[in-house]
Amino acid sequence: NVSQGTCIAKEWFVLLGYSLELVPLIVKVAAINKIFQSATKFKRVSIDTKKMYMAVGSVIIVVSIFLLIWTVVDPPDRQSNRRLTDDINEDGGQIIEIGYLCRSDSAAWFAISYVYQFVVLVAATVLAFQNRNVRQEFNDSSQLAFIIYAHSILLLLRMLVVYYGSSLKTNLVATITSYLLSADIIQTLAIYFVPKLHAARTLSERSAISTSVSMGPLPD
Repeated sequence: NVSQGTCIAKEWFVLLGYSLELVPLIVKVAAINKIFQSATKFKRVSIDTKKMYMAVGSVIIVVSIFLLIWTVVDPPDRQSNRRLTDDINEDGGQIIEIGYLCRSDSAAWFAISYVYQFVVLVAATVLAFQNRNVRQEFNDSSQLAFIIYAHSILLLLRMLVVYYGSSLKTNLVATITSYLLSADIIQTLAIYFVPKLHAARTLSERSAISTSVSMGPLPD
């Protein structure tokens, strides 16, 4: 059932999840680019991890403030959506299907939300392009490019669903949106995080084997 609580929670989870998914990756790639650009110019550079955490935290705070203002001023709520069907009732009239969608009184809030997601994708695209010449063991450009490509397609599809939502069945709109958001998360995990975890595990196992071999057999 659609309620104001679920409508508000959806926007919070989508925007904050999107930020926590991409912003740390962008900050990391930006730091790597800074290191290697300085190296090509034979300049010394230091990376402050606190500033990296602060950069991510600042974006999360700004997004949270936007969501808080949206929730207080014009919270997304359940609004009815009437659609004239081709079915005929007993009296010979057409049946009107009534469904419920999450909407705010002003469409500007949703527009700002999608613009923010688009800006994050553009920033990630620029960094991925700059990262292409970095040494392979530090180069995340190929994974980042795949993530951006998938994000862009899924974001476009979500925008189309929102735009044409009034002419579709509400259950269909909710189902498509849910699948698109799930696909967004799964593709990021599959493309970027799973290979990183696998590589870290493989390295740990090799280190353990190397340590065991260097120590040799224990004396009786």
